[in-house]
Amino acid sequence: MKRSMMTVALLVLAGCSSQLSDESEPIANDSLRIGVPARAQNVGAQFRPNATAKTLDDALVGVSAVAEWSSSDEEVASFVEPGVVRFNHAGTATLTARYGGQTATVEVTASASGALSVVTIGG
Repeated sequence: MKRSMMTVALLVLAGCSSQLSDESEPIANDSLRIGVPARAQNVGAQFRPNATAKTLDDALVGVSAVAEWSSSDEEVASFVEPGVVRFNHAGTATLTARYGGQTATVEVTASASGALSVVTIGG
């Protein structure tokens, strides 16, 4: 199940036609999604989560650069620069993206051995 959800997220991201640079483009309700890398991550590894949304005319756009990002547990996963997450310790954290009045979340779990699990919680 986790692998199939990641595959769907990656396919959605592959279809992005553009990146938004501000919040001037209205987005469709419940269209904000987050994708994260499917490869294993060790403590100390960094990655860029991707946020996408659909505009009102159904165009899929990337909003990673303009989304507001946060982590539920910065001891586990923190944003070291805009849009870049670093795994600091083994554990689980929820990454949240906010854009256009919407919120999407994804739970990431990293272990010291490098395992990474992804579960979509909402969005």
